[in-house]
Amino acid sequence: MDLQSFRPVQATDLSKSSERYKYHQRYPILKAATKTILDELTNGLPEHNRNLLIESRGNHLISSAINLLNSIAENYGAGVAEDMERRLLSSIRSRDPQKFSRAARRLL
Repeated sequence: MDLQSFRPVQATDLSKSSERYKYHQRYPILKAATKTILDELTNGLPEHNRNLLIESRGNHLISSAINLLNSIAENYGAGVAEDMERRLLSSIRSRDPQKFSRAARRLL
């Protein structure tokens, strides 16, 4: 069986005589839409565990941001590091990741 048979099913792919139609009739679970693991974790957890998940994700995010800022400070001058830190915080506040990307392309 080739990997083409695992791509999402399109309505045009399923003529009754096609191999894909026969395969998906035999294995219907592969054509069903699947949830992401994150959806399963978030929606399937009790409230207490959901709060712990949010706390854990926040801690990982903050640690990653600190590591990024330390890496920028070690590899670039103080002026660039300060500007990139401001851009990172501004990007988070405005919820616009492109703001940080534009600054990184221009400054780094």
